[in-house]
Amino acid sequence: MVPFAGFPNNSDATPVPNLFFSTVLQELESGAELQCALRFFYLLHRKKGWPRYVTLAELEADTALLAALAGPKQEEEGPAPPIPSMTERLDRAVDGCVAHGILLRLTVEENGRRDDLLFLNAPREQEFVGRAHRGEVVLPERPRLTAVAPPPAARPSIVDLYEKSIGLVITPRIAEELKDAEQEYPAEWVGEAFDEAVRQNKRSWAYVAAILRRWKEGGKGHGGTTGRRAKAADPKDYIREHIKRYGRYP
Repeated sequence: MVPFAGFPNNSDATPVPNLFFSTVLQELESGAELQCALRFFYLLHRKKGWPRYVTLAELEADTALLAALAGPKQEEEGPAPPIPSMTERLDRAVDGCVAHGILLRLTVEENGRRDDLLFLNAPREQEFVGRAHRGEVVLPERPRLTAVAPPPAARPSIVDLYEKSIGLVITPRIAEELKDAEQEYPAEWVGEAFDEAVRQNKRSWAYVAAILRRWKEGGKGHGGTTGRRAKAADPKDYIREHIKRYGRYP
């Protein structure tokens, strides 16, 4: 790969709010969220008039953003784990930017087709999006466009929880164990086990799996602990059990 030659003198620049660097940046949970946020600022700066927004369809057609989300190819031995499609990666990145308060989402419908309009999360935009949801405003030059109520938040999958809480590459072995765990344990238990691992700063799948096994073997009534909070199992127990069951180190 040819290294970047450097920025020319007096090159064009894209303004980014200082609070993004001092407050929001440290809360981002993936490189994809950072790439999405920066590309949003770039596209928004090139918009004219008011209100200014970037559509999800624009991001889906943005070759620079898609190339960044694709990242470098990684070679791995054995069967490759399930790889999210580019649309799924972009959707997760946008969802993260909305969850962290960088973007405001306004889902709209025009002639039976839906799209998401993404605004900077700022007071004027907050007011506008709120009025749009109440049917008090229409977007310029799009009189048939109406706001659509946002759908209820979906429960994150075990892969989403792993990527958010553990943040490591999902190997084929881990992908297999995640699939088995998703079928074996209630979704509520899985979410609570990941939360417990984060609280204990034990960010490993071995620790999460040990918690789930302890709850299954010791009982966990009504989706929570009985009496006092259950103590997380020792990951060493999980490792020993894994070797016993699969004949290999996890």
